[in-house]
Amino acid sequence: MTAASPRQRLGRALRTPACVGVVVLAVTLLAGASLPFLRFDGRIDAMLPDRSELRDVFAFLREIEVADKIVVTFAMRDGSADPCVLAAAADRFQERLDPALAVPLRTAFEPGAVADGFRRLARQMPGYLDASDLARLEADTSPDGIRRALEALRRKVQQPEGLFAASAARADPLDWTGRTVQKIAAAVAAFGYRAVPVEGHLMDPERRHLLLVLSTPVGMMDTRGVRRLLAHLGTLTADLPAAVEARLVCGHLHTAGNEAVIRRDITLTSVAVTVVFALLFLGVYRDGRAGFVVLIPFAASVPALALAAAVFDSFSYMVVGFGSVIAGIAIDYGIHTYVAVRGGGGDRALRLLLRPVALSMLTTLCVFVAFCFSAIPAYRQLGAFASGAILLSLIYAFWALPHAVKPAPFPLFRGRDARAAAFTPSRGAARRVAAGGAALLLAGVWLTARLRFEADVAKLDGTPQATLDEEARAAAVWGGGESRAAILAVEAPDAATALRLNDRVYDGLLAAGVAPAAISSLTPVSPSDETRRARRRAWSAYWTDARSRAFRDDLARVAADLDFSDQAFASFWTLFDHWRRTPAADAADDAPPGFFEPLRERFLHTRDGVARVVTFIPDEPRALAAARQVQQAIPALRVISRTAFSQALSTAFSSEVLRVSLLAAALIALVTVATIRHAGMVLLSAVPAVTGVIWGGGAMALLGLPLNVSNLVAGIIVLGLCIDYGICMVYARARGMSRDVFRAVTLSAATTVLGAAALLLARHPAFFSIGVTLVAGVAAGYLAAALLLPALQTLWPCLGLPPAGEEKAE
Repeated sequence: MTAASPRQRLGRALRTPACVGVVVLAVTLLAGASLPFLRFDGRIDAMLPDRSELRDVFAFLREIEVADKIVVTFAMRDGSADPCVLAAAADRFQERLDPALAVPLRTAFEPGAVADGFRRLARQMPGYLDASDLARLEADTSPDGIRRALEALRRKVQQPEGLFAASAARADPLDWTGRTVQKIAAAVAAFGYRAVPVEGHLMDPERRHLLLVLSTPVGMMDTRGVRRLLAHLGTLTADLPAAVEARLVCGHLHTAGNEAVIRRDITLTSVAVTVVFALLFLGVYRDGRAGFVVLIPFAASVPALALAAAVFDSFSYMVVGFGSVIAGIAIDYGIHTYVAVRGGGGDRALRLLLRPVALSMLTTLCVFVAFCFSAIPAYRQLGAFASGAILLSLIYAFWALPHAVKPAPFPLFRGRDARAAAFTPSRGAARRVAAGGAALLLAGVWLTARLRFEADVAKLDGTPQATLDEEARAAAVWGGGESRAAILAVEAPDAATALRLNDRVYDGLLAAGVAPAAISSLTPVSPSDETRRARRRAWSAYWTDARSRAFRDDLARVAADLDFSDQAFASFWTLFDHWRRTPAADAADDAPPGFFEPLRERFLHTRDGVARVVTFIPDEPRALAAARQVQQAIPALRVISRTAFSQALSTAFSSEVLRVSLLAAALIALVTVATIRHAGMVLLSAVPAVTGVIWGGGAMALLGLPLNVSNLVAGIIVLGLCIDYGICMVYARARGMSRDVFRAVTLSAATTVLGAAALLLARHPAFFSIGVTLVAGVAAGYLAAALLLPALQTLWPCLGLPPAGEEKAE
């Protein structure tokens, strides 16, 4: 006897049950130990295509909407108004903030600072007068204009607050500074905010709520930092007086809430699938060794997940959430192996089974390989994860599982005719089944055509309802209106250049016919230094010596007629001389009033050496057309319409899903044709796939759910799974294996449906919609494979190979 070679000895050793068990256990444990060191997150933008402006726009929108701000609202728990208690609680809250995590923004000022700011604004007033204000100067300074202004002033003086009006009149009898203040108020009102300064804090007009705005360096996508930040704020909130409550509104709550929901759903679905699979197999097979079938997909998924996550910088929790679905798919190969070995077929049965099962695996693999070429990161991650899990599951099913299964009679069908295990209709029954199948297919097409596509990726956010309710409550208290506006943005290396561009944008919008009240811009409040210099030059050019003398004479004469004293406006003339004599360059260099800073922070953002100024306009066609017109003159202007963004997302996703679907279909067709090589069998195999995809969409329509980027993925998976059922059933009938394959396909479909049904327990909207599509699609595809295919083969035998060996095999 020739001694075995080292390779042969290694091969025999790798086939021993002990070695197989050690290898599988070691691979699973090593992969599981690596998972804590890999990066997982719940970022929604993983669903956005790469190499497209959509990703940049989405990131920009998130930054503009929430930026790095945290809004804290303090209120009395009993709903009463107690400004002193609220202010004391807010002050204590601020004092204990960790500066590394959050710092308060200045949103209110001491009375002295406000008065100083208005004095500074009065000295700089000509720099804030735009073209329309300058055009009104001639009318304002005419005798009739002066008379109207002073008569209005005299009426104010005669009112109870007349003492204050008289004091203000000395510095500004024509109310030029007052008009500038109105512009500030209009800029604030354009956002709908309703906060008023009270003792150095901002409160609502009823004094029931106090507003505190924090700035944080913690990014919304920094999940660890978000947890530290929210834990710190939670500690400070818990330490408030019992009578005071503090509520938070920030984008970080979305990150934390979304991640918590996804983690909860992954845990719940994993446990549910494991328990259901175990009960199913133990109940059906009544054999404790059937539990090894359940272990195969989980033993394969752990190393597949570790390898896939190691390839990417970060791995989406949403993809991990597909684990129960992938387990339902991957368990199919173990089911086929178990049925063959349990039935006593031995190695011969496994060899016969390998071809159709491998073909089924290849068609499913084609779907996920197609995902690997997607421009959407989450799709690529899903493709890598699922491909590895499916390949490894097939290897484990044919290499490891046979060692754990003992041949025994199949208890479920004991004593029954083997034909009862598969549907074999007469021609009359076949015609009725085919007619019913066609009617149901048409009904599914009609329902699917009624689906609407939801392109808003933000609606896939699994943020808890409590967080959304809190945002609605804060909006009801403080207002806020930019969330539905279109955004115009200019960027530059420094703030001065960005402000100059922003001034050009504002002037361009006005020239294009957009009403000033419809524009929320920094320009009316804080124009650039260049604009202020230009306005000062225009002011100086207007006030010639002749006009100045005429204005003085007319104001003195009208004031005397209305019984104002000779010195009533002495302070105004001092200020007027300052306006005329101060050079434009010097005046523009004056620091703006301090109370402009909160507004500047809302419009002007500087980060990573880039200054960005934003403007908000109505998101409607006329205003957007004006913005596009301005964009032609200012190429640096970025116009972001939320409506247009949703439409662009819809187009991009439709294009991407179509591309992935066509690639998957081409790969499936190539594999199927190359292995089956019979056109009729290929067409029959496609019937369950078409049925499953159509009714996957039909179920969404029946439940009133929209089509989105998540269940589009599920639809492609349904395509790959259901064509597997078709291939197995068609191949089995042609090769005389209908009984065993029917049992295996039935259990495969059942486990896949149960795995997907676990997602119906999920709270995350993406997981739930995936569950609906998969459950309905796979169930419909299985029924088509089990009932419709035999009927079609009975009616048109020419579509498949003649099942001559079936009776012989049985």
